[in-house]
Amino acid sequence: MHISERKNRTSIPRKSLIRLAAGIREYPPILAAAKARDVDEADTVTTHKDMLSDDFL
Repeated sequence: MHISERKNRTSIPRKSLIRLAAGIREYPPILAAAKARDVDEADTVTTHKDMLSDDFL
């Protein structure tokens, strides 16, 4: 990566990175259970929406 490209990047605070990493660990069991139940598309959208709201709000 070129030095001039690095200047334009926004850094993510360490606290946010730790929170994201901890949150991601919660999802595999939830997704495995949804897959086992053979959920439909609406449920999948709701699951993804909930995951994004957990991480970014």
